[in-house]
Amino acid sequence: MIIPAALVGLGIVAVALSSLKQQWTPGVLEVAGATAFAFLVFMFAPAVKKNSLFNDRLAAEVVGRENFLQVLQKIDAMGLKDVERLKAGGLRRRFKPSMTERIENLELMLRPTRIE
Repeated sequence: MIIPAALVGLGIVAVALSSLKQQWTPGVLEVAGATAFAFLVFMFAPAVKKNSLFNDRLAAEVVGRENFLQVLQKIDAMGLKDVERLKAGGLRRRFKPSMTERIENLELMLRPTRIE
C-alpha cells in the first residue's frame, strides 16, 4: 500500500516543483491530489473489506463462533435498512462486506476441512 501511495505523491510533488511559477499549478495539484486519493481508495477497498472479514473471525474466536454467527443471523433477519442496503450492492459494498458475506465467512470457519 505504501509504494503506490508514495509513487503518486512523488509524481504530484515533481509536477509542482517543475512548474512553481505557473498560474495553473495550484488547480492542477488539487485535481491531481483528488484523483490520486480516489484512485488509492478504490485500489485498497478490497483490502479494507478483507480486513473486516478477518476482524469478524477474531471476534468469533473471542465470543464463540456459534454465538457470533447466531447474532449476525438475528441481525440479518431483522431487515434493517442499512443491512439491506449493503445486500443490494453498490459502492458501499465495495468497502464493507454485506451481512450475508459476514455470515458465510463465519460458516466457512465452522465447516471441517477435509484432508485428502
